[in-house]
Amino acid sequence: MTVDYLKEDKGYGKAAKKYIKEYEGLQKKQNKERNSVISNQCKAMEKLANKKKFVHSQKIICQPLLIILFFAFRGDLGNDPDILKLVADQTESWTELMHKQRKEEWEMLKGHLNAQEETFKKLCLTMQVKQMKEMEAFFAK
Repeated sequence: MTVDYLKEDKGYGKAAKKYIKEYEGLQKKQNKERNSVISNQCKAMEKLANKKKFVHSQKIICQPLLIILFFAFRGDLGNDPDILKLVADQTESWTELMHKQRKEEWEMLKGHLNAQEETFKKLCLTMQVKQMKEMEAFFAK
């Protein structure tokens, strides 16, 4: 009896598929949440730049790091206290979001591993009982 043999069990396979589906759902939710935050941060930056009468012939690329770098190299808005405060606030909120999402993912994976451990224990006990019965039947002959 090996771990690979136990992994082939129908009950374990169903649980593994369930865990994969749950993990993919979490990733999808987190991606949606990240995209929403990025969009909101870009809109806030564009709004503030327009309020400061920032004239730009092209639309601002909606990627926070590029916006920050763009403003950092421009003398007129790169040192503006409102821009710097917005960037600091956005950086803090992004960091909090990433920490929260990593913690959610870690908790989910930890729960999955604990459940898999319990499943393996049950399978091992079941297989042990089965093997003991087979051995008793073999030696009873």
